Amino acid sequence: MKVEKVGVIALSAVVCAAALAGCGGQDQQQVGREADDGSHDTQSEAPTTPAPSANNAHSRKPDEPILGNIGPNGACDESVIAIDHEKPTARITYHGQPGDHIKLTINSNSPEREAETQGFELSSTLTEMQIPTDIPNDTIPNIQVEADGRVGLAGNCVIEVN
Repeated sequence: MKVEKVGVIALSAVVCAAALAGCGGQDQQQVGREADDGSHDTQSEAPTTPAPSANNAHSRKPDEPILGNIGPNGACDESVIAIDHEKPTARITYHGQPGDHIKLTINSNSPEREAETQGFELSSTLTEMQIPTDIPNDTIPNIQVEADGRVGLAGNCVIEVN
């Protein structure tokens, strides 16, 4: 029985789309086996790198804050949530655990734009979320972050932008 490569690509695309993760580190391997009659039967092997899941996610204890170590002025822990200051528009990255609920309020110093609120929840297979926006960084004084989830202490922090 031959397995067509198209099925492997489609399956990989579904796995990658479901995990919302890139497939760059996942190699598609083809394994050729010699049949008794000398012909080759090509089978595909599953990717060797598992998709992010609750089993291999960073483990947070129930008494640890979801947003990590909040700074003295309420500044967010950049190892948990941060903005990419190198980009012209706001691109926020959150590292957490499945079940985390995050609410972002992107404040504005522009009279043409009101504060914008966005929220998301990490699904059972996600430990990271990137939130790109079309909001110029130079129009954002700060982003207020609220977090709660299945494991850990709920909390608030602020990302200073400019």
